[in-house]
Amino acid sequence: MGTQVVVAGPDVSAAARDFAAAESVFSRFDPGSELTLLNDNPHFEVPVSGELASCLQSAAAMRVKTGGLVDPAVGNAVVGWGYDRPIELVQ
Repeated sequence: MGTQVVVAGPDVSAAARDFAAAESVFSRFDPGSELTLLNDNPHFEVPVSGELASCLQSAAAMRVKTGGLVDPAVGNAVVGWGYDRPIELVQ
Protein backbone atom coordinates (compact mmCIF):
# COMPACT_ATOMS: atom_id res chain seq x y z
CA MET A 1 0.00 0.00 0.00
CA GLY A 2 3.02 2.20 -0.26
CA THR A 3 3.65 2.28 3.48
CA GLN A 4 7.08 1.66 4.91
CA VAL A 5 7.12 -0.42 8.07
CA VAL A 6 10.09 -0.96 10.35
CA VAL A 7 9.87 -4.03 12.53
CA ALA A 8 12.31 -5.21 15.15
CA GLY A 9 12.12 -8.40 17.11
CA PRO A 10 12.59 -12.12 16.94
CA ASP A 11 9.94 -12.83 14.27
CA VAL A 12 10.14 -10.17 11.58
CA SER A 13 8.82 -12.60 8.98
CA ALA A 14 5.54 -12.95 10.92
CA ALA A 15 5.06 -9.18 10.82
CA ALA A 16 5.75 -9.17 7.08
CA ARG A 17 3.14 -11.92 6.60
CA ASP A 18 0.60 -9.93 8.65
CA PHE A 19 1.10 -6.82 6.52
CA ALA A 20 0.91 -8.83 3.30
CA ALA A 21 -2.33 -10.43 4.50
CA ALA A 22 -3.81 -7.03 5.37
CA GLU A 23 -2.82 -5.66 1.98
CA SER A 24 -4.51 -8.58 0.23
CA VAL A 25 -7.76 -7.54 1.92
CA PHE A 26 -7.64 -3.74 2.20
CA SER A 27 -5.46 -2.35 -0.62
CA ARG A 28 -7.23 -0.26 -3.22
CA PHE A 29 -4.09 -0.40 -5.38
CA ASP A 30 -3.97 -4.20 -5.66
CA PRO A 31 -6.37 -5.33 -8.40
CA GLY A 32 -6.74 -8.69 -6.65
CA SER A 33 -7.43 -7.36 -3.15
CA GLU A 34 -10.74 -8.11 -1.53
CA LEU A 35 -11.57 -4.39 -1.30
CA THR A 36 -10.90 -3.85 -5.01
CA LEU A 37 -12.99 -6.88 -5.94
CA LEU A 38 -15.80 -5.57 -3.73
CA ASN A 39 -15.62 -2.09 -5.27
CA ASP A 40 -15.61 -3.54 -8.79
CA ASN A 41 -18.64 -5.78 -8.15
CA PRO A 42 -21.92 -4.30 -9.41
CA HIS A 43 -24.13 -6.52 -7.22
CA PHE A 44 -25.87 -5.22 -4.11
CA GLU A 45 -24.76 -8.14 -1.95
CA VAL A 46 -21.21 -9.44 -2.15
CA PRO A 47 -19.69 -12.05 0.16
CA VAL A 48 -16.66 -10.70 2.05
CA SER A 49 -14.34 -12.04 4.73
CA GLY A 50 -15.09 -11.51 8.39
CA GLU A 51 -12.12 -9.14 8.59
CA LEU A 52 -13.44 -6.85 5.85
CA ALA A 53 -17.02 -7.11 7.12
CA SER A 54 -15.93 -6.05 10.60
CA CYS A 55 -13.98 -3.11 9.23
CA LEU A 56 -16.92 -1.98 7.08
CA GLN A 57 -19.30 -2.27 10.04
CA SER A 58 -16.98 -0.13 12.16
CA ALA A 59 -16.69 2.42 9.37
CA ALA A 60 -20.48 2.57 8.98
CA ALA A 61 -20.83 3.10 12.74
CA MET A 62 -18.32 5.97 12.58
CA ARG A 63 -20.31 7.56 9.74
CA VAL A 64 -23.39 7.55 11.98
CA LYS A 65 -21.54 8.71 15.12
CA THR A 66 -19.89 11.61 13.27
CA GLY A 67 -22.95 12.68 11.32
CA GLY A 68 -21.22 11.77 8.06
CA LEU A 69 -17.91 13.53 8.73
CA VAL A 70 -16.16 10.14 8.61
CA ASP A 71 -17.47 8.20 5.63
CA PRO A 72 -15.85 5.16 4.03
CA ALA A 73 -17.98 5.50 0.90
CA VAL A 74 -15.91 8.20 -0.77
CA GLY A 75 -14.73 6.20 -3.78
CA ASN A 76 -16.08 8.59 -6.41
CA ALA A 77 -14.56 11.58 -4.62
CA VAL A 78 -11.21 9.79 -4.38
CA VAL A 79 -11.26 9.17 -8.13
CA GLY A 80 -12.23 12.81 -8.70
CA TRP A 81 -9.22 13.92 -6.66
CA GLY A 82 -6.95 11.83 -8.88
CA TYR A 83 -6.15 9.17 -6.30
CA ASP A 84 -7.33 6.29 -8.47
CA ARG A 85 -3.75 5.57 -9.54
CA PRO A 86 -0.86 4.09 -7.57
CA ILE A 87 0.54 6.59 -5.08
CA GLU A 88 3.84 6.79 -6.99
CA LEU A 89 1.95 8.30 -9.93
CA VAL A 90 0.00 10.77 -7.79
CA GLN A 91 2.98 12.31 -5.97
